[in-house]
Amino acid sequence: MTAVVQNVVEVYQNLNDLVETIMSACRGMLEVVGVVSRDLSIVAMRSSEECFLDEVEAVGGVIISIVNDVLRSIDFSSPEKIRIELDDKRYLIVHPYMDYFIICLTKPDVRIGFIDLILEYYRADS
Repeated sequence: MTAVVQNVVEVYQNLNDLVETIMSACRGMLEVVGVVSRDLSIVAMRSSEECFLDEVEAVGGVIISIVNDVLRSIDFSSPEKIRIELDDKRYLIVHPYMDYFIICLTKPDVRIGFIDLILEYYRADS
């Protein structure tokens, strides 16, 4: 039983570390990075310093509601990603990661190719 709990804690710590690493690697271009499980539970989340906690909760709710049906239809064996451009020139990006999804909300007018490169690198590392 103790080994199982330790494994679960280790997985969550690894996902939190992944979110921190992606946030710092993207050099301030992201507002929110999160890891979401298959059942759409938020496992790990980090926001930029400009975002306040209530904004992060609102963004998390919006992200889940926007991509709920889309996420449920993704085949985890295929390397599909989702990129949605919002009206304010921000992007909502969803990448499959093992049995999870990495979800990012960018700041307006960012270098989207750079962010995709970072996400591809960490996805390939899984």
